[in-house]
Amino acid sequence: MPIRLWDVFAAAQPDFADDFSSASLKGWGGMGGAVAEISPNGGRADGAGVLAANGEKGSGLSRSFPAEQGTYEFVFWSKPEGVSGPIGVRGGVEFYDKNGKFVHPYFYETLSGQPDAFGWYKTVVRVPRVPERAASIQIFCQLAPGSKGRVFFDDISFKSAISPLLLSMAFPLNQTAKPGDEVRMLVTRTNGERLSAAGVTARVSGPA
Repeated sequence: MPIRLWDVFAAAQPDFADDFSSASLKGWGGMGGAVAEISPNGGRADGAGVLAANGEKGSGLSRSFPAEQGTYEFVFWSKPEGVSGPIGVRGGVEFYDKNGKFVHPYFYETLSGQPDAFGWYKTVVRVPRVPERAASIQIFCQLAPGSKGRVFFDDISFKSAISPLLLSMAFPLNQTAKPGDEVRMLVTRTNGERLSAAGVTARVSGPA
């Protein structure tokens, strides 16, 4: 029989992005011995960005979120100036338990590849899984300890690496679903990928 679909629900893991256009570090913490600060014209496209310098003990910024299971990507842009040292600029994702203790594994990346025409590097830290014991997730960008120079950060995001799920209701073209009826559900991703949905059903509710 022909099938007609009604989109009834979309579920996505939380995501976060900050381009510092508000010229504020509200919600951010430090990372290392020196405190990063807003640079009014230090971002991409001449907007606001974040400046980290004096990295002998490390300098940068960090932000925490409640831990939720999933696969994530942490993306940040950075523009180093005169940076030298064993590590230089890096970013990462760490996990902590309910008592604030570090939980393995962790995921770090340093700068690689070529910058754009304005000297900005895009770095992607991929998180394939979140540890079961994790209660919080911390993302950070940093001029690593022992480094010299300074670096600007901008356009930071942390989001699911999996396309959101779209749950659709399916029943024959000429059939009317009544309260109490059971209808079959189809599950797809918003990128069009069809997922197995064997046995997924829902019961229609509402006034008779």
